[in-house]
Amino acid sequence: MFLSYYTGNVGLSLLSPFLGTGTIARLVAKVILIAIIFVVISRAKEKTFTIMALGSLFLVLIIPALAILSMSQIPKNAEAISSAWRMLLSSHPITFSLLREATDRAIYAVGLGFGFYIMLGSFLNERFNPKVIIGTGVFIQFILGILSTIAIIYIAAPTDPSAFNEYVAGGEEAAIALLGKLPDMLANHTLVLYAIGLAVFMAGLTSILPNSEVALQILQYLLKTGRNRAAVYLTGLVLLVGVLDSPPSVADMMLRAVSTALFVTAIFEMYPIISRKEGMTPVQLGVVLISGALFIVGFLIQLGHDINLGGIYYASALLALIVVLAGLFGEALMPKTEEGA
Repeated sequence: MFLSYYTGNVGLSLLSPFLGTGTIARLVAKVILIAIIFVVISRAKEKTFTIMALGSLFLVLIIPALAILSMSQIPKNAEAISSAWRMLLSSHPITFSLLREATDRAIYAVGLGFGFYIMLGSFLNERFNPKVIIGTGVFIQFILGILSTIAIIYIAAPTDPSAFNEYVAGGEEAAIALLGKLPDMLANHTLVLYAIGLAVFMAGLTSILPNSEVALQILQYLLKTGRNRAAVYLTGLVLLVGVLDSPPSVADMMLRAVSTALFVTAIFEMYPIISRKEGMTPVQLGVVLISGALFIVGFLIQLGHDINLGGIYYASALLALIVVLAGLFGEALMPKTEEGA
């Protein structure tokens, strides 16, 4: 479900100026991105890592350039930019709703991050220090996040303040809507427009590839099959889901299901610590117990929120439960076959 939603978004970063952001545009974007992912992951995994590394390097270079372009090329609107900075730096009362939304976003972001580091670990041997790799990755992501925020403020706030306000107040769908407006907003600044499209595309691609690689390796293990066949199964399943969730309302419902399920699937990331032969230290045991309890509580709260939204979001709660149950019992249901070709 995540790959279906995200492939559409990433594809729209380049195609929205030509196709818009409606149902058909999302479906076309998904088909193109899924085809690209299939070509990449069906090759040797060393090439997958190389493509990811080059894409990440390009992203690290283009985001600072985009921030500089946005501050130097876009005509200044002091009032709009000042208002945007006040929105960014303003304080808000800590409410239950705020904590729930912040936790939802954090779990979603951490889920993507774990996909990258799990994939990375499958390529690197024990000579590499995982703490250094993770620490460096988090630091780079933090810096790029700051620069991206600066770019958005200096691009969207002066050119279309109302669209910027909708983007700030909205979620993923508001971000997609803003992408569709960028060609008009930046009609006289094509270099900035192209830089945004490439930056968003590379940011998405470097998130999709590791998650696809993780899913591919899981399918290989569960189905006892070869890499190419697993790639066909994975991309075929993503495409099937992609056809169903191309309408924006269904896509948002699917995204909420993924965000809700992540509270429990995050617990699965602790399995390597729990299952170690040498056992856990008291500190590790404490972290596992406290984190597990918080994740379960967060899942129940988010599940209740989906149900309270009503309508199509009942399906979000149901799908989240199905994902969690599949994670708990899915392997036991898989057929025990010989290693595939």
